[in-house]
Amino acid sequence: MKDVLPTLVHCLGITTQADPGALARVIEPFTKLGLIPLSVQTRLYQESEELAVDIQIAGLSDEQCRRIASQIETMPFSIRVVTCRKHFV
Repeated sequence: MKDVLPTLVHCLGITTQADPGALARVIEPFTKLGLIPLSVQTRLYQESEELAVDIQIAGLSDEQCRRIASQIETMPFSIRVVTCRKHFV
């Protein structure tokens, strides 16, 4: 059996104000790099008027992930951004 290298996946958990344009703006930094996320999940919390966005993406360096997270944090509708990474085999 061939050795399989693990795939590094960065995960971003983003909370924004419930703004109709928030999701498109959160995805924009990835599209500028020509990257398509492996997974994008959203959940609207109407009671708190917040949108939770969970993104999993491969093909980023740690530095690129930090830069994108910082970019999203400075967006006016952004509330919180957390990141982590995991390896898949």
